[in-house]
Amino acid sequence: MKKSILSAACLASLGAATDVLLPLYVYPSTGAWDAVYNAAAAYPDVTFRLIVDPDSGPGAGRVMAWTEYPDSSYTAALAKFKSYSNVQTIGYVHTSYATQNINTVEKNVSTYAGWAGYTASNISVDGIFFDEAPYEDNSTYTDYMSNVASYARGLGLDYTIFNPGTLTTVAAYYDAADLIVNKEIYYSSYSESGTVDAIPSEYRAQSAIIIHDTPPSANISSLCLVAGLYFFFSGERVKDVHLLTRKDNVQ
Repeated sequence: MKKSILSAACLASLGAATDVLLPLYVYPSTGAWDAVYNAAAAYPDVTFRLIVDPDSGPGAGRVMAWTEYPDSSYTAALAKFKSYSNVQTIGYVHTSYATQNINTVEKNVSTYAGWAGYTASNISVDGIFFDEAPYEDNSTYTDYMSNVASYARGLGLDYTIFNPGTLTTVAAYYDAADLIVNKEIYYSSYSESGTVDAIPSEYRAQSAIIIHDTPPSANISSLCLVAGLYFFFSGERVKDVHLLTRKDNVQ
C-alpha cells in the first residue's frame, strides 16, 4: 500500500495530463480496493482507468456463477468508483491473439455493456481492455481487432486498450485502439534504451510499458520522469501496487 501512495504522488507531479491504468485483478473483499479509492480521492486531477476482471472476463465462467451482473461485493465496489469523477472502469476481455471466436469476444463485451442496465446502482464500464492482442501486420488480425474495438464503441464502451505485450508499429492497431501496451518486462531488465526509445515517436502518446516484479527499492520517481506510460506491479497484492502512469509530452 505504501508503494501505491508513492507512485500516485509521482503521478501527480507529472501534471494534469497524467493517467493511471490499474488492473484490479483481485476480488473486492473488505478493504482490498481501499488504497485505490484513497488515491483517486487524493489526486482528483489524475484520471484513473481501472481494469476490472471478475473471471477472465465479465463472469459466467468457471469461477464465478453469475450470468448477467457481478455479485454484491463487485456491484458495491464498482458503484463506489462511480462516485469519483476522475475514475473510469475498463472491462477485461482476452482475444487469444485474435484466435478467440469473435462471437465469444463480442458476447463478453456485450455483457460488460449490459452492466449499464443494473438498476440498483451505477456499475457501468467505460471501455474494454483487450488482452492477448496480436502485434503482427496481418490483415486477418488487424481486421479482427478493428472489428472488436468498433463493436465495443458501438455499445458505448468508448475507451479501448490492446495488450500485445510486445512492440507493434502497425498503424491499423493504433487507428483502432486508444492505447497499446507495447512492452512487458521485468523491472530488473528495464532500461530506457530498448524500451521507450524503441517505440516510434509518433506512437508514444498511445503506448504503454508494463514493468512487473518491481522491488520495494525501485526508484519510482526516476521511472516516472523517463516514461511515456508505465505499469508498476508488485507481484503480491493489487493494493500493494498495480500502477501505470502516463505523460503525453514524452518525446
